Amino acid sequence: MSIENFDINRLPAEQWAKEINKFTQNIKYSAVMNGDEESNGRILKNMDDRITFVANQILHKFDVRYGHIKYSDSHSLNATKSLMIYNPFSFVWVPYSSVADAMTSALNKNLSADSHVEALADAIAFSLGSPRPSVTVPKDYTGTRYQLFLNGIYDLTDDVFFDFKDDLTEDSELYINKKEKRKMANMGFTEKHIHNILFDMNPDEPVFYDALEPGHEEGEDWDFRTWLLKLNGNDKEKRDWLLYVMGLCILPNVNIGANIILRGDSGSGKSTIGTLISKMYTGGDSGIGLEYDSSAIGLISNEHTADTLNEDFPFRGTLTPKLNFIHLSEMNGTRMSSLAGTLYDKFADNDLDAKKLHAQSFKLSPSPTLFMEGTKWANFDTVKNGVERRTLPVALNPTPDLKYYTSIEHEKKDLFEHEKILTWLVRHCYKAIRKFRDKNRLHSIHLNLMRDDLPEFVKEWRQEMMSGGDEITTFYDDLLSDALIVKKPISIGMLHDLYNENCDKRGVNRMYRKNRHNFQESIEAKFESKGYIVNYYNRKFKEPNIKNIGLNLDVISHSIPLPTSLTPLLYTEEGYGRYYNLDWFELEKVSNVD
Repeated sequence: MSIENFDINRLPAEQWAKEINKFTQNIKYSAVMNGDEESNGRILKNMDDRITFVANQILHKFDVRYGHIKYSDSHSLNATKSLMIYNPFSFVWVPYSSVADAMTSALNKNLSADSHVEALADAIAFSLGSPRPSVTVPKDYTGTRYQLFLNGIYDLTDDVFFDFKDDLTEDSELYINKKEKRKMANMGFTEKHIHNILFDMNPDEPVFYDALEPGHEEGEDWDFRTWLLKLNGNDKEKRDWLLYVMGLCILPNVNIGANIILRGDSGSGKSTIGTLISKMYTGGDSGIGLEYDSSAIGLISNEHTADTLNEDFPFRGTLTPKLNFIHLSEMNGTRMSSLAGTLYDKFADNDLDAKKLHAQSFKLSPSPTLFMEGTKWANFDTVKNGVERRTLPVALNPTPDLKYYTSIEHEKKDLFEHEKILTWLVRHCYKAIRKFRDKNRLHSIHLNLMRDDLPEFVKEWRQEMMSGGDEITTFYDDLLSDALIVKKPISIGMLHDLYNENCDKRGVNRMYRKNRHNFQESIEAKFESKGYIVNYYNRKFKEPNIKNIGLNLDVISHSIPLPTSLTPLLYTEEGYGRYYNLDWFELEKVSNVD
């Protein structure tokens, strides 16, 4: 399938727009509205009468209901914001406000409709009953089985596609859960569920001929599948895992129970991955720019950087109930405070209040999927409990020739927005979900990362991140791996001094380093990941001296200068040097993880 040979008039959005226009034109140019003929025995020259007349016609022609709204103490209601109208072509409920201008244009062909928007909505509300209406739209669909596109609905569980034009009617029924079916109008689909691209069960391969920059052989082609494989070091399993994670990100109006963290070196394609996820919601260069194109992206800050999670009021810009996906960049070892950790946990726990400065908190439910990317793992103050069980990591390991293969980005900057790439990608993302998830768990995907069976390479990424990220890993690999001595006393404070000395040597900014407490959590996790048990003495050991500590200082001194705290003069048979007596431990090797 290609956009070039697809009949745009088949799209439900196009049919809906024509239906609204036809209705308003019939009313607008009717003799009744012009006041030339009588209706129910009188001429409708009075604007209030005309508003009532149009409101009744709307209710007769369309299914209009209240959305799920919260009332103020006075039980007042803004009808324009509260009403929803059913689109029978795409089977979704849309805000009345999205068609309000067209509806009100029927009131007078020579008068601006803006002044009548609220009046017409109030008239509809009066007919429906207010302030506590009983006629409401169905509760929003929050499952993952059905994925809506411009041209139809994809069934993830059964791997079938229903074309809006050919396969679905008002009487069609879908599963609302594993046992219960509902008719289309009662499924609870909204604009938030719609991906602004066409779906194809058998998409064309995204290959582009003569696309590479000068210097390559004439006629050489570039294809997206090869780029994706090179991005993952030519490892097909890791490529499929990346597609799986991207697929989880495009499941709309659902909380997947986890946050996504992607790490990759500069030039590895990490930011492009975030862009591709966004475009699978909002569409690319197909030329079909419909009213759904803002459904995916939300703002945490104007800069969209990871460190804004540390702010008291991280949310900026416009937040709407349509929010599905948040992309934060520059996760380059940025320290994440306890405040950031709490917010991070709430994203995955579906308990998120969007706090904005000088504004009332906005409840995001389900909470959008949080996607963070950068050159280093996130550096959380605490890495245990919530962070570990809420993080699904991905590490890119591109082949050395990737930068030459992606040189096309310099000549064709819009390539990754190409309709051919997005159509192919979304199909293969769903294939990856079906590969890594049991069929019985596709109906409503919610991850439990402490129980889910993860590939070994994903477990390694998690261990790397949970043991303190890149700086802790570098510290262990560069200094400790060859210097540790089992069953001899070591101090956490001693290790922290060595860690800071190593950071000084490498020029690591203080804001990216672990404090004493958080360092202890991270280094313990690192020891455990390397097959050690940490046994604290708790005052039940002979006081150490410089000769019997569990570190080979000669090995360490070849890499960094020893801190003054580790000079022999500070250690005697009677004392602990400068280190607190309760933080001494010894290591016991129980397995050889490496």
